[in-house]
Amino acid sequence: MIKLSGSRFTDIMPENLASQAEVQAIAYAVGRQVEKLCAYSDAARTYAAIATMPEWLLDAYPVL
Repeated sequence: MIKLSGSRFTDIMPENLASQAEVQAIAYAVGRQVEKLCAYSDAARTYAAIATMPEWLLDAYPVL
């Protein structure tokens, strides 16, 4: 299984495509956005779990 965060689309492309500067630039830009999306999904998972956390645990951490 491929780890989505930290991967680039050029890793799975044929060498003749992956070596082109335009393709590398697009793969870099898309990779950055995928990393941001992964970070947002991790945060959403944390907020969704708040309803199931004990109250003492929620009081232990300050709200940002």
